[in-house]
Amino acid sequence: MIKLLAWIGCGFVGTVLLLPTETYTNLIGYYKYVSLFCLIYFIYGFTLALWRGRRSALLQLFGWLVFVATAIHDIAYSNDRIIWIDLQLVPYGFILLVFIEAMELARRFTNAYRTIGTMSDELIAMNRMKDEFLANTSHELKTPASRQDDCSAAANEQTSGRAFVPRACTGAA
Repeated sequence: MIKLLAWIGCGFVGTVLLLPTETYTNLIGYYKYVSLFCLIYFIYGFTLALWRGRRSALLQLFGWLVFVATAIHDIAYSNDRIIWIDLQLVPYGFILLVFIEAMELARRFTNAYRTIGTMSDELIAMNRMKDEFLANTSHELKTPASRQDDCSAAANEQTSGRAFVPRACTGAA
């Protein structure tokens, strides 16, 4: 659906760039209908996100509803259907939408930095635990190794004629 709408939009842009003014001016009504359909599709998407419990979908839905309302007003105004407000409202709706999207983006960055800070603290704690584990493991591994070194030294001394053998090497504890 999105690709189809994108191709239709490219077709409208192509008519503006390639065809004479009279031709694309006659197509402006179709452009308005496609624009309204796209905006309704956006509203459907944000309503679906709100229904699925997505964060901040309500705020974005509100922003898009205001923008769609201003777009509908301006389309009706350009067709001489509204005469009581002599003003184009889409720029104001767009500014509100951009402000809402900026707030949402700032909220997401704040949450991301908060998550990064929490994960960093957890990684530091896990690194400390790893260091303690390696220190304990190293100590535990060195103790039998030093016994083996003593036993091998004793065996070397025994072969050289000395008769001293440590108790740990004989199996007597």
